[in-house]
Amino acid sequence: AMDTTLDPQPIWSGKALFYKLQAEAFLQSAGVGFSIVKPCGLTDSPGGVQKIQVGHDDTLMGGKAISRTDIASVVVTAVKARAGGLRFDICASDGAPTTDLPALLKSARWPWQRKN
Repeated sequence: AMDTTLDPQPIWSGKALFYKLQAEAFLQSAGVGFSIVKPCGLTDSPGGVQKIQVGHDDTLMGGKAISRTDIASVVVTAVKARAGGLRFDICASDGAPTTDLPALLKSARWPWQRKN
């Protein structure tokens, strides 16, 4: 889930976000490959019809909930590409549908992780 870097508020989710952040930290330090995909919200709407945006550290405030189908497509693309070391927020936004998921994953990397 997104919002794990924010001060947990009981009105949102109590301590659930705190524990999700702890799970992320554990996974990142476990010495295994990982891709942590943190949606801002999920919908059951069809996939492939929205623009997808990625970011870090809860900077996508105002992003729209994203289709579970789109999340699944991004995760499958990450697995196929063996894209390890990823941790990013993901939301839907207005605009043309995102079709180049490998490029989306590349843009989800921090600048120092990107290969030229």
